[in-house]
Amino acid sequence: MILGILFIAVIGITITLYIAYEIEKNTAHNKDVLERITHVEVKAVLISGRFLPAFKALHTLDVTATRHVLEFELYVLDFDRDQGLLVASLSRLETAFEKIPKKLQNVAVIEREELEEIMGVFTDITHEALEIRSPNKLFQLLEDSEDVFSEFRAQLDRTRNGFDHAVSELSEAIIQDLQNSRENMTLQQTMLKRLENVSRWGLSFLILFVLFVTILLFHILQHRLNIVAKYAHSIAEGQYTSTIDFTSSDNIGGMAESVGHMGSSMAALVKELENKAAIADRLARETKRLAYYDALTGLPNRQHFIEELEFSIEKAQKTEEMFAVAYLDLDDFKKVNDSYGHSMGDQLLCAVADRLMQNVRDDDAIARSVSDRDPPVLFPSRLGGDEFTFLIKRVHDRGEAEIIARRILCALVRPYQLDNREISITPSIGVAVFPSDGTTVSELLKNSDMAMYQAKESGRNNIKLFNAKISNQQLRRIGLERDLTKALEREELNVHYQAKIDLNSCKIVGAEALLRWQHPQRGMVSPVEFIPLAEDSGMIVPIGNWVLQQACNQIVQWQSKNIAPVPIAVNVSAKQFVRSDMVSVVSDCIGIAGICPEYIELELTESSLMEDTVLMVDTLSKLQKIGIMANLDDFGTGYSSLSYLKRFPLSTLKIDRSFVRDIETNVEDAAIVKAILAMSNSLGLKVIAEGVETESQASFLKKHGCQEAQGYLYSKPLPAHAFTDFLMQGTTASVAQSGKSQSC
Repeated sequence: MILGILFIAVIGITITLYIAYEIEKNTAHNKDVLERITHVEVKAVLISGRFLPAFKALHTLDVTATRHVLEFELYVLDFDRDQGLLVASLSRLETAFEKIPKKLQNVAVIEREELEEIMGVFTDITHEALEIRSPNKLFQLLEDSEDVFSEFRAQLDRTRNGFDHAVSELSEAIIQDLQNSRENMTLQQTMLKRLENVSRWGLSFLILFVLFVTILLFHILQHRLNIVAKYAHSIAEGQYTSTIDFTSSDNIGGMAESVGHMGSSMAALVKELENKAAIADRLARETKRLAYYDALTGLPNRQHFIEELEFSIEKAQKTEEMFAVAYLDLDDFKKVNDSYGHSMGDQLLCAVADRLMQNVRDDDAIARSVSDRDPPVLFPSRLGGDEFTFLIKRVHDRGEAEIIARRILCALVRPYQLDNREISITPSIGVAVFPSDGTTVSELLKNSDMAMYQAKESGRNNIKLFNAKISNQQLRRIGLERDLTKALEREELNVHYQAKIDLNSCKIVGAEALLRWQHPQRGMVSPVEFIPLAEDSGMIVPIGNWVLQQACNQIVQWQSKNIAPVPIAVNVSAKQFVRSDMVSVVSDCIGIAGICPEYIELELTESSLMEDTVLMVDTLSKLQKIGIMANLDDFGTGYSSLSYLKRFPLSTLKIDRSFVRDIETNVEDAAIVKAILAMSNSLGLKVIAEGVETESQASFLKKHGCQEAQGYLYSKPLPAHAFTDFLMQGTTASVAQSGKSQSC
């Protein structure tokens, strides 16, 4: 339909353009006719202006010539009377003839040339007459010149007649052209008026037709555009599933198809954005969960707990309410990890968190068991490792906080069923109450932590409220534990060596590496104080590996100084066996140092062997294969089982100093020492006695078959450089000769 309308419009426009072209062509023709008429009129005027001066010149020439001829004749007649007058007449005649050519300048070229030729002849005659002063010759010349004058007059008459005829013919032609031009002009004007009328009506029709077509097209386009706009509006409102009701191959159809594709694309895009929004929402929730909740247990983490505690402090300061912070630590949780593995430990932590959350859900029951007033609100969290905290809001006194904490303790001590195993664990809980035990986050956490350590020192599986009177000891313990984590990095730790003496030869046959801590503020810290802290914190593993490396390096230094090295015994913890590949650690240290394995011995306590007997037997057997001997330290203070001595690949037993100290006065101690020596000799084990401080102790041990001794009788633990000097003396002379012992 649109193509048909456009075809009709093209035909109408073509007709209109043709009419306009004809009008323009006739107008140009009329303009050409007018220019021709104007040209003819101008030509007539020019011709008139050109011939009129010629007619006047001819007439004047005729009159002047006739008059001068007459005068000439009269002057000739009077020549005799006055010859001077004749000369004057001839001069005037010459002047008159000189003026004639000037008057002939406007005559036509052909006629002017003929007249000029005659005038030339006449002029020559005149000059000749002037030269002749004799009247007779002058008359003769005049007679000879009459023919010339006659011919001159005849030529003037012919010229005049020719001019008259030419002007007459030209005037008739001009008049005829003017009449023809006026008739053509009138006809053209008539046709022009008719064409103007036709053009006016055609233009009006064309304008009306174009207007009609425009309105029709606008209506059609508006209808289709309304459909497209309606669809676009539905897309804007989110109705991406609607469709367009028409199809077309024109531009609007293409636009409608594009809008349809846009709607489909928008629908897909919105769906994708909704999916991404859902993913972003999940990520936001997950990010918040990771930022504020513990990944393992799902409890609020340290950051979340601190923010909640800050809010509670701010609120309590305004409302003067009391609340409590409880610090919970699982007793001997590291044994669970060491015995059953970290996976089991993680399961236990999750089970503890579930019971804490169960107590949060049962807080109404807890509140009813405490008071009829507004119930307290519990907010548990996991700070890290096996440490938990929970905020007890709206408590009314310290006793209420203790009751709630005890209920939680009772809930946690019940056995846990994990992977068909029953595991029991106890918590130690410390409680600090706002505002009596602290008014800031750091004070409340620190004081509740110290109260928790007080609970552990009281036998564990206990609850303690913060008591400022006994906090100094806890502060020292916490400070030491914090500083111990940086002691290795700050090079505050060093190794001392205590000699092992052969009781028969009285020579140095070995040494024990003993760890010392030189604290920058506290001075020398006893191993009895910081070794348990290292065990509890897990720092014993890197520290123990460092001591092993120092012992290997010391062997290298002795060898570089041409000092015969002696074996060095290094104390190791059971955690080093459990948390690291002890075989690889020892092999790497020996390999890096480049020493023989026989120069390194490992010393373990009986309690260490009992941590994981299967692991310990396997590891010690592998170490024995590469040449590393194992010594059982502090024998007699633990299990002292003969079956264990048979199972473990041991080379040496060390009698604890507690049996050696009273060996001379205490019959029981003497009997125990004799039994250990007899048993060891029967099993082929070497025996070393620790804590030998007197000659009588050394003599007793030597008498009953003890091979080696170690103690202050021979040497106290010495720094590396001092022990090196002592070793150099011991290699050249016996200890007895150096004055250290009289029993040798």
